[in-house]
Parts: sequence; C-alpha cells; structure tokens
Amino acid sequence: MNSNPTDFVYSTAPEPHRARTKAILQRHPEIRNLIGHNPYTFLWVVGIVTIQFMLGWLVSGLSWWLVVLLAYCVGAFANHALFVMIHDCTHRLAFKRKVPNMITELIANLPLCLPGSVSFHKYHLNLASSLEYRDL
Repeated sequence: MNSNPTDFVYSTAPEPHRARTKAILQRHPEIRNLIGHNPYTFLWVVGIVTIQFMLGWLVSGLSWWLVVLLAYCVGAFANHALFVMIHDCTHRLAFKRKVPNMITELIANLPLCLPGSVSFHKYHLNLASSLEYRDL
C-alpha cells in the first residue's frame, strides 16, 4: 500500500485488540465473567436520560451561571456516560439481538444535542471491522 506523507499512517502490524485481550485474560481469567451482554444497561440509559430531562426542566428558572455550572459538572458526565452506552449497544453488549440495542442507542441519544447514534453505529462498526476509514 502506498503511503503519502499527508495521508494516514499505515501499518502492516496485526490488529492489536485481540492479542491484548488474550494477554489480559491469561493474566486475569476472572475478567472473563465481566464479558458479555448486560441488559441492565437499558435501565442505566433510561435513568440517565430521565435525570438529564428533569435537570433541564429544573434549571429553567435558575441564573445562567448556575445552569452553566450544572451543565459542566452534571450534564457533561451524563452525556459521556450515555455515549459510552451508545458505544456498548453498537457492539450489542446490552442485549443479544440488534433491535433492542438500537432502541437503547436511540433513547440514549435523546438528550444529546445532535443525533449521532445511528451514524456512530454505522461508521464505528465499519472502523472496527477494517480499522481503516475508507468509507468516510
């Protein structure tokens, strides 16, 4: 593969995730119990989304500086948690079937300003399967 200095850096090394996972599991076999589906993710998503909307309603009459402080301290944490759960649902880690995971992704995306769960799902799985950005 030709490499242009202004292009991405290409590597012929094998994909590192599987080897790293295998090494971690050899050193700590108890971690295997943490791998798999976790339907409680849906409850976390619903809870965090509810908190986000409730806080939005509660701060509507507060001073702007307090709204910014709460958005920075509480909202950013909640948004990050929701995006992590969108990522987990993309890999079907909440439920075994695709549709419940996608519904959970869409619910988690509700308080985020921009709709991103569907495009993240598409491009992240494409990246995870090829580790290249050919379709972007």
